[in-house]
Amino acid sequence: MLGTKKRENHTEHSANITTLIAENCTVKGSISADEFMKIDGKILGSVESTGGVILGRNALVKGDVNTKELTVCGKIEGNVFADKLILKSTATINGDISVKSLQMETGSVYNGNVSMGTQTQPQNQLSPQLQISKEPMKKKA
Repeated sequence: MLGTKKRENHTEHSANITTLIAENCTVKGSISADEFMKIDGKILGSVESTGGVILGRNALVKGDVNTKELTVCGKIEGNVFADKLILKSTATINGDISVKSLQMETGSVYNGNVSMGTQTQPQNQLSPQLQISKEPMKKKA
């Protein structure tokens, strides 16, 4: 039909979305959430969600994305670690992809390596832990 905009089909997760980054919003730094996150703006840092992430058509993430389910309509400049990855026709990923399941629509683009297997989460890559020594510092003679 003329004049109708094709809608992104994400209604199956819309009830679980607890975090929304609007189209004109930019986050400088890493962001994490427990439930589904919808990003229409820009994230200049890593994204982590135990639920899932939906990147809208105009979304841009400059950093790694680590989540259970990831639907991409926008652009990622970083590595992707997910159990399930869906690349819509407008999606672009510049980075390596590590997934259990991958679905790509015609027109989607990725530049990098793809690995599929059981280990999709990086070891402490997005949440590094600071190690503090309890031993006193020794003075140099």
